[in-house]
Amino acid sequence: MKFSRLFYAYSTNMGRYLLLAIFIVAAGCINNPPEIKVHDVYFMSSGMSNAISIFMVIENHGGADNLISAKIKEFPNAKVELHTIAGGMMLKVDKIEIPKGETVPLKRGGYHIMAFGADPSEDEITLILEFEKFGSVEVKAQRS
Repeated sequence: MKFSRLFYAYSTNMGRYLLLAIFIVAAGCINNPPEIKVHDVYFMSSGMSNAISIFMVIENHGGADNLISAKIKEFPNAKVELHTIAGGMMLKVDKIEIPKGETVPLKRGGYHIMAFGADPSEDEITLILEFEKFGSVEVKAQRS
């Protein structure tokens, strides 16, 4: 297309609407960065020896993200995994999706974190959550 035709298309109302539509679609494709807030964090003995289950609420007031791992400061050698319950079975998952503008509860019977090799008699632990885009979040968890 020659420059003169392109300029003519822009100078018409149709061309302006087309340019506006392209701008709106492009703006909608831009993903805002995630804004993660974590609260109501607690843990309890899982019923297995030296294992705890960790629960919390994760709020995301920005773009989509994924919880990809967790660590416990007080138990650096603990094996910490992300889990869910499906069909009555506990399954390990690689990530927990935190959709744009959503709140994701990690609760009994659903998504949660399991730590093997952690002492369930501790009153408080420091959890380091790793999000794919947001990065690390450090939170305290109380024994329930």
